[in-house]
Amino acid sequence: MRQYIIASHGSFSEGIMDSVGMIMGHVQNVTCLTVVPGDSQETVVGKIEELLQSKEENSEVVVLTDVFGGSVTNHFFPYMQTHNIHVITGVNLPLALEILVSDENDELQSVILEAIERGREGMKYLNQIAGS
Repeated sequence: MRQYIIASHGSFSEGIMDSVGMIMGHVQNVTCLTVVPGDSQETVVGKIEELLQSKEENSEVVVLTDVFGGSVTNHFFPYMQTHNIHVITGVNLPLALEILVSDENDELQSVILEAIERGREGMKYLNQIAGS
């Protein structure tokens, strides 16, 4: 069973989940990780390890983080070598929705690449489209 973690600086991850809930209703197997000012590196690592230990053994874990190169993302990097996790940076609502509605029987790498494309497609400069 796929498990999901949305991780961010501050409460952004919880905001994404609130919006996902408004659109999809309750979604199972999703956990938010928030890093707040004052969290030490040890605290963040502890939060990550606690989350990963709470996931079902042998499950695929998809981690959606806010910023490529940010500390939250960087803290997940070592676990890519030791756990069955897939880390995607730059989460936005279209990307999160695409991942969370995906069929677990679909090959995960294809799902992730399609979701990233949907996330990119969701960003538009409306003034340019409207010609103003």
